[in-house]
Amino acid sequence: MGGIGSGRARKNGLPSEFYRLDVRWLERHGFLVSGRTRGLQLRRDGGGRAQLWTRFQSNCVTVDFDLGQDLFGRRRSRFELRVRWSKCHYGGRRPWLVCPRGACGRGVAILYGKEDFLCRRCRGVSYPLQRVPARSRDLARAQMCRIRLGGTGDMTERFPERPKGMHEWTYTRLACRALAAEIRASNTLLAQLKTAKRATSDAKTKEGTRATDIAGPGAISLSI
Repeated sequence: MGGIGSGRARKNGLPSEFYRLDVRWLERHGFLVSGRTRGLQLRRDGGGRAQLWTRFQSNCVTVDFDLGQDLFGRRRSRFELRVRWSKCHYGGRRPWLVCPRGACGRGVAILYGKEDFLCRRCRGVSYPLQRVPARSRDLARAQMCRIRLGGTGDMTERFPERPKGMHEWTYTRLACRALAAEIRASNTLLAQLKTAKRATSDAKTKEGTRATDIAGPGAISLSI
């Protein structure tokens, strides 16, 4: 029926294939303090590593990006990313990184890149669930919830218990989401089985009708 990892491969990359610049992480670790310069190391799948230095000033992050050494020498680049702020419902404010592509300009939490950084839409990044056929996405959602709760993607195993340190409300929310997805996946499977059974029955009926037409109306059936 499908699930995580099934379906045709697409040209769009997965989030893990790119360096990720998360503005929430930057704020949490003090990178968005005016006049402060800090460095961090980024990693991605395939062993890619890059060193990055940021300086925040006037709602703008100046980024010095060091991609390391290659056959043509040291690869470095410098660019600026604008930061936009929005008010929160319960006070305070939240930062957003503005996609540097001129035609976009969306405020997002994460920018993806290898040499420059763009939002997920401009970069063409697709989530793993988007690579799963539509008929199998509910099963994939249920599997992902189970894995997030410390279990596996095997639907025959017992549903995982609340992990240590996870809030009860978070566990309940994920468990309800997984249960709803499992019910939808089961209904989809039943519908597919009914369709297959109906198709098989129709094929047998047509085969029987064809055999009768070939034998002719005056044919005699002999049995021993």
